Amino acid sequence: MTVSGLAASVAFATIHLLTANYDWNNVTSVGNHFKVWHLAAAIPLGLICGIAGSFCLIINGICRTLRSTCCRYLSRQRYVPNWFGPLLFPALAGTIYGSLAIKYPYILGSGTQYLHSFLEEALESNTDTKSDFYNANFLLLTGFYKVVSMAVCIGFGVVGGPVFPLMFVGLCIGLSVSILVSGIPISLAAPCCMSAMPGSFIPIPLTLTLFASVLVDLSPEQMGPVFIATMVAFTYTGGLGRVKEFGLRRFEVTAAPASETPTFSVSDDSASMDEGYEPFRPSDEDILRGIRSAIFGSWDTPT
Repeated sequence: MTVSGLAASVAFATIHLLTANYDWNNVTSVGNHFKVWHLAAAIPLGLICGIAGSFCLIINGICRTLRSTCCRYLSRQRYVPNWFGPLLFPALAGTIYGSLAIKYPYILGSGTQYLHSFLEEALESNTDTKSDFYNANFLLLTGFYKVVSMAVCIGFGVVGGPVFPLMFVGLCIGLSVSILVSGIPISLAAPCCMSAMPGSFIPIPLTLTLFASVLVDLSPEQMGPVFIATMVAFTYTGGLGRVKEFGLRRFEVTAAPASETPTFSVSDDSASMDEGYEPFRPSDEDILRGIRSAIFGSWDTPT
């Protein structure tokens, strides 16, 4: 903990020295319209984000399975060099990403560059203003294609993380809800969905709650619904096992004699394994040894 605190302090000092001229108070305040019923209204908002998070995991799992299957087929059946697959699929992901961005340019980047502009546009608009930008269809389609493009890119091997893109998707969902349901204020829907969308399968609910609250300048009582929505989303997607079901490929280790190297399989079908080998669930220690072997190039036979 001491080392982590020291590292965080050094990082904090460094970023302030490098950005001395940056206005750190440049946040978009959504105002304080807290009501007690907002605590209950956060539950369906979290459920919506949990469903959207499950959809993201499904797309990502399909793309990862497709990439691994095609790379294995090309290298084993067509004798294509191993480097061809890692080059082909990121290029294919970029093609899909660019094609979607032609129609919906706001899906480009992480989405952080659009957070304040989207919020400011939403706060300045009213029910009598029907602009081409601020309408539910545009926001929902932008969020949908952002989820698809992000899941495809990560599934096809492009390096990147899901936190900021999903926060942008959550903002699109929250603003859409505030348009479609007139009784839901932006100060409730936007921060709840901004935190709940990445929190649907990233187990850092408190961090995401604080982060979303700082971005839109929430008061302490307004953070309650944000935390509830985040926990509901994670309970739906992660707590019920959908992260493991859709997002994480299970692997099995086959027990082999000490003189042989253990083999791995991503299939649950034991009939496809060599005869005489019995699959067993790897322990946490076996998984850590496998990770170390992938990094340092050594392997200890599991006990």
